[in-house]
Amino acid sequence: MLSHFESGKVIQSPCNVNAGKSVGALRLECFSDTLGCMRKTLAIIALLASIGGLSACAGGSQTKDTTPVMSLTPVSKLIDVRTVAEFAEGHVQGAQNADVESGTFQEFIASLDREASYSLYCRSGRRSAIAANLMAQAGFTKVTDLGDLESAATTLGLPIVTK
Repeated sequence: MLSHFESGKVIQSPCNVNAGKSVGALRLECFSDTLGCMRKTLAIIALLASIGGLSACAGGSQTKDTTPVMSLTPVSKLIDVRTVAEFAEGHVQGAQNADVESGTFQEFIASLDREASYSLYCRSGRRSAIAANLMAQAGFTKVTDLGDLESAATTLGLPIVTK
């Protein structure tokens, strides 16, 4: 019996044995059948690999450049909606503090230009979502919730400062 690996399972098939051949010839014939099968398998693998390689090369010119583009002009006004104490411990450079839970947030947003763009963040993303919702209800249409402090700093490419 000749065993070989095919499609994830071992297949056993009889070798062609002619009467009168020696045991050595039997082994040689089985071995040559195995080599023939291996050659075909390797040829198929090589063909598939080259086709895959060509298709990968063909798509290379269509890849999207994900390099961040830095703007010299601010896109939006950055607002940290955490408490004054949290803001003092560290905030994204250039952010303005307006505590969404202070009771004066509605008054604060009433003084803002509703046509301008605003980006909000807090400690975990909960309060910035609340602030974004309040601003949308007040008629603001260009509000971005950046989530937590670290995500905001990373997204904007700005440092966290304490001054």
